[in-house]
Amino acid sequence: MTKIMITALLLVITNTFSQSFDEIKTTSLIYSVDNIEELETIDWKGTKEFFEGNKEDEEVTLGIKIKELSNNESKVKTKQSFEIKGKVKDLDKLITMMKKYQIRTITKVKPKSLIYTVDTVEELKNIDWTKAKTFFKSHDENQEITLGCKVKQAKKENSKLDVKQSFIISAKAKELDKLIKIMMNYTSSQKK
Repeated sequence: MTKIMITALLLVITNTFSQSFDEIKTTSLIYSVDNIEELETIDWKGTKEFFEGNKEDEEVTLGIKIKELSNNESKVKTKQSFEIKGKVKDLDKLITMMKKYQIRTITKVKPKSLIYTVDTVEELKNIDWTKAKTFFKSHDENQEITLGCKVKQAKKENSKLDVKQSFIISAKAKELDKLIKIMMNYTSSQKK
């Protein structure tokens, strides 16, 4: 009798566990990235595998969460998320929509200009133009970029004039080294 009870109990437990594992299905796949650059690492090819056990008419969610949307130079930090829902049978369309969002977000957020503003002409010499390489590192080589500097007050001693000055140049991203050299020469040559 004890053997029958133990066997019956084992059958009930085994049957219960096997039923509960068959019921588990993926309903949502959301990629979370720390910044814009990490968006490029998302591989949508394996997405269908996550939803293999789902029925064609079941609703699923795809999404992206960006923890920090702004670039390193920005003082304002923002977050963004994007989710879409649809049926498993429309998974290819959902993936295509997510890829389009991903591409638009990467393209929109890339800054096109880096302009330093300083209080005095003397401070121009303190600008580190090599940081521009990091700032523009993910740009397409044919994208137009701008480097520049502005002086808030260039007022000379014993002068009644308040002169503001700026120097701004633009070129393709592939010319970044030349732009940096020009800006370094300009800022180092400025006198009081």
